[in-house]
Amino acid sequence: MHPEDFLSLDEWHALLKAVQSTREAAILWLLGGAGLHVSEVAALKVEHLDRTEGYLHFVDGKGGKQRTSILPKPVLEALQVHLNGRDEDYVFECRDMSHISLPVPQAGSSIVSPGRDEKKRTDVE
Repeated sequence: MHPEDFLSLDEWHALLKAVQSTREAAILWLLGGAGLHVSEVAALKVEHLDRTEGYLHFVDGKGGKQRTSILPKPVLEALQVHLNGRDEDYVFECRDMSHISLPVPQAGSSIVSPGRDEKKRTDVE
């Protein structure tokens, strides 16, 4: 990764101001504030959170690895508001109580990087 791949502080604040729900805010804070991967956020369970100590114990991360991440205060606050006292199941649930899922690109499609360089594209085969 290169510095230009990241949001500026002004862009980060604009993104946070644009959220329309506590759920969106919590997702953004986990991605940007705790450095979780999108797949980790999607599969995150409430029981993985140590809200007292400010840690996240992720048990099935990238490559099936376990890891612990520090949850900065703004991330914890966003999670507390989103969870509203809930202490089990997935942090981000669908209507059927399963975890949220990620869209899967179709063969032959392209994914445009949302960064400043719109020329960056990833072709899916």
